[in-house]
Amino acid sequence: MKKIIFYDRAKEMCEAWEKEFKDIDEVEVQNVGFSDVKAKYVVTDGNSYGIMNEGTGREVRDYFGVEIQDSIQETIFLKRMKPLDVGKCLMFGTTDLEKSLLVYAPTVDTPGRINKLNVYEAMRGVMNMCYATKGDIAICSLGTNDGISYEDSAKMCHKAYTKYLKHMVKRED
Repeated sequence: MKKIIFYDRAKEMCEAWEKEFKDIDEVEVQNVGFSDVKAKYVVTDGNSYGIMNEGTGREVRDYFGVEIQDSIQETIFLKRMKPLDVGKCLMFGTTDLEKSLLVYAPTVDTPGRINKLNVYEAMRGVMNMCYATKGDIAICSLGTNDGISYEDSAKMCHKAYTKYLKHMVKRED
């Protein structure tokens, strides 16, 4: 991994990330939407059923076409035979040279208000899947369409990030 890019159109979300990750050099914050972010791995959140009709999920579906949502849902239901648990991720190849791998990370089982720990679990899943890879990882705001404040979302992302790195250091010892 080269760097983690947190991206969102909401200035307040970007400010919350900047506050939480201010001393971490490998993290960059970009006040942009999905179409403007550039990274090999791009992360979108959503629900456990692969429905992408709001927030960044909708931007992703609009950008790649409804086929990306169909692929996510097909993988969830035809291959897994059950909804995708919060904390698990799926990765899909794309035809986009700047966004060649899409990571789908649900933060909610079904649409509605969620617990901030769902954000932690989703970020932990992204770290498990992507951190050791080669290429930048762009991560959208997690859980903010489902009632999580920008500050809590940023705090849970930071907590998952630092706990993941501590775990990796222990494994290397």
